[in-house]
Amino acid sequence: MFFYLRRLNLKSCGAKNSRNAKNVPWGARNVISAALLVLPVALIALRVVMERDELSCHGIDILLSLLLSSFLHGINFLQMLGLVKILVLVLLLCTLSPFVCYTERFGDCYSNNGQLVWDIPICFALFALLVCLVVRTFELRIRLNFSSSVEAEKDQELHRKLRDQAYWLLENLIPTHVLKELKESGVYHRDHRNVAVCFASIVNFQDFFDAKWKHGHDSIRILNELISDIDELLDVPKYSDHVEKIKTALGCTYMAASGLVREDPSHIFIMMDFIFDIKEVLKQFNKYTMGFEFQMKYGCHIGSVASGVIGQSAPMFDIWGDTVNLASRMVSTGEIGKIQVLEETAQALAPHFTTEKRGLVYVKGKGDIETFYVTGKKHGLQPAPEAPPSKL
Repeated sequence: MFFYLRRLNLKSCGAKNSRNAKNVPWGARNVISAALLVLPVALIALRVVMERDELSCHGIDILLSLLLSSFLHGINFLQMLGLVKILVLVLLLCTLSPFVCYTERFGDCYSNNGQLVWDIPICFALFALLVCLVVRTFELRIRLNFSSSVEAEKDQELHRKLRDQAYWLLENLIPTHVLKELKESGVYHRDHRNVAVCFASIVNFQDFFDAKWKHGHDSIRILNELISDIDELLDVPKYSDHVEKIKTALGCTYMAASGLVREDPSHIFIMMDFIFDIKEVLKQFNKYTMGFEFQMKYGCHIGSVASGVIGQSAPMFDIWGDTVNLASRMVSTGEIGKIQVLEETAQALAPHFTTEKRGLVYVKGKGDIETFYVTGKKHGLQPAPEAPPSKL
């Protein structure tokens, strides 16, 4: 998905290039076209009137050429429909042709035995046809450019939405600090020495799940509401800078870790407060589950882990190590409603939390290990942040 974001950025840059050239405003173009039309026409007409007896035939040819050129340029700059441009041209030609053609000097140059030759009318007609073709060509090109610009804007907006959606998905799948490094290098892997890993597992969800009841859709919806309520705890400022959700394993086991971003020794206490807040969220949630009470077991352990992002098409952030395995064993061997930890974790929590010795517990791969239950906070358990209301 990260590489997909790069492709979206390249496409967005391509769409922006289509709008680099800024169009001249409508009013400015019409002012320019009016000047191109009026000024040359006025000057030519003024000279023909004032010097009509002194102009040579060659001079009249030049003036007529300038007159037609001014028409062509002026019509080109007009920001109007092609039909309107042609009507303006015809109106100008009909207005100025008698004024110019029927002067005495004009008759001397363009008459044959007193009869006006057809060269000039034919030239005017051909010029009008040329202007019609030019106007139509320009109009088609302008329409095509406008259509291309609109399509480019639509494509750019679509790419922006897709990019925002992709970033939103990535930010919910991968921690922010990991995503920043992925943007720069494309890979991420780190070793961490002091990380607290916790698991909170719903032990009786299978008793609640009923595949025959709307194919289990409502059961999954309720599970999603509970997990979402726990997720909202991560928005609390106390936890947002320290605790990272890793994943929801096997559908009903919530996994989180602290100490991945900041090497702050106090993060273990923040993690334990987070677990107690999960217990409070579950308590509030069970008030709205129609008499059925979800039950959870909790486990936590401190130690070294390795973190990284795996995959390209569907990247996933995860942590590995013996610390993760032991935290998972603390859940599987624990008791409902209790937070089980090993002795070293209990010692680390001793300054702020009270613990209760459970005794020896068999842990797969480790043998019999002494474990403890975290029972509360010393010097009075501080009230947890208000639990988010259930969406049921």
